[in-house]
Amino acid sequence: MSKYFQFVLVVAYALLTTSVLFIVIEVFGRYHPHVRDSLVFSIMIGWLLLCLSSAYYLTDIWLLFREVRKPIRAEEQKLRRCLDILQKKTGDRSRYRLRVEEEMGFNAFAIGHHTIVISKGALQALPEGELTAVMAHELGHLTTKDCIASMAYISATYLPRKLSWIMQKALQFLIYILRIGIAQGLIGLAIVCVLLYYLHVFHYVIGAIAFVLLIAGLEFVFGYLWLLTCRFTEYRQDAFAHKLGFGNELRDVLVKLQDSAPQKVNYFYTLRSTHPIIYNRIRRLEKLARALPEFTRS
Repeated sequence: MSKYFQFVLVVAYALLTTSVLFIVIEVFGRYHPHVRDSLVFSIMIGWLLLCLSSAYYLTDIWLLFREVRKPIRAEEQKLRRCLDILQKKTGDRSRYRLRVEEEMGFNAFAIGHHTIVISKGALQALPEGELTAVMAHELGHLTTKDCIASMAYISATYLPRKLSWIMQKALQFLIYILRIGIAQGLIGLAIVCVLLYYLHVFHYVIGAIAFVLLIAGLEFVFGYLWLLTCRFTEYRQDAFAHKLGFGNELRDVLVKLQDSAPQKVNYFYTLRSTHPIIYNRIRRLEKLARALPEFTRS
């Protein structure tokens, strides 16, 4: 699957959700025709640019809420040695930021446009060859801009998810009213509807419900496609690590990871996951090792 497909999904989702918003407003609300077109276009393009650039301004904010710190000198030296090997192989001269997550399990992730995070447990337990393999996988995410696309998608879904949360709370309130008593609840609901109608805001409420339902449909479809592309992305970055000469080491890390804790192999669980089943990743790396030679290490 093309690495650009994620950006296509982000652009389509951001434009569709804003389009739905303005369609609902036009159907159930009121516009000033002389400002409508220019305002709609400006908001849609502005929202899209805000989402696409979110990796550059939201990364540090997101990291503030994680147990992530700067590496001490010995940790940074080890990480830099691994990164230098990879950059020499790829000819990449970009400057990357290295961080350590205070977690004793095996974990690593790339985020933003230049940050690689390695867990303390992985840093301490893995030899440099395997650590380099893990960093090769994460470097692949950065060089192919996967992390920029991921942050853009998260930003694009933030507002719809908040509106869904508001709708959920409203439904919980409605259920609470009905639990008081069916007759009393229906009477109370009817009174609320009449008040909304006479206050000339009833159509806004209907519009809000329509918006949330439409957004829920988009979220379902795009959420499935997004998770599908994420799983293909993991396979692609495993192959990137293999091309750099660290496929066997990455396979060994995955074997250690699957031995450290029970792994979920349920098909329906996988559909809701950003990562493929770990055994499938191991199998693919083993196939690559038989079919494609790794780069000669310097």
